[in-house]
Amino acid sequence: MLSVDERVDAALDLGIDHVLVLPFDRETAATSAEEFIRAGLVERLHARHVVVGENFRFGRCGAGDPDFPAASGEFFGFAVDAMPLVRHGGRVCSSTEVRGLLADGDTATARRLLGRSAGRVISSDSASL
Repeated sequence: MLSVDERVDAALDLGIDHVLVLPFDRETAATSAEEFIRAGLVERLHARHVVVGENFRFGRCGAGDPDFPAASGEFFGFAVDAMPLVRHGGRVCSSTEVRGLLADGDTATARRLLGRSAGRVISSDSASL
C-alpha cells in the first residue's frame, strides 16, 4: 500500500497541479455531506470543478453520493464530473479489490489491476514470528 506521500507524488507525476490532504478523524467523519460541500468545497477551497468516482460517498454515514455534489454544484456554481470505475479483465480496479486479492495471496492479479507491483506483502502470520 502506498503512503500518503507516495500517493501525492503519484498524483503530481500524473500532472495534477495541487493536492490537498485532509485529515480523517472523528470530526471529519461526523461532518454532514451538506457541511462538507458548503464549508470545505465552497468556502475553503472555492471549488470550480470537482471530479469524483461513480461510487463516491462522503459525509456522515456516506450520505453524499455523486448526485449530491452535482446538485450542490448547480446551486453553488461549480461543475461535477462522476467518472466511471476503471475495469481490467472484468474486475474493478479498486483498493478493496486489490486488498482482497492480496489477502487471498493473488499478487499476480493485484499487480495487473494496479499496473505496477503491489509492494511488499507481509502476512499476519509472519508478524508474530
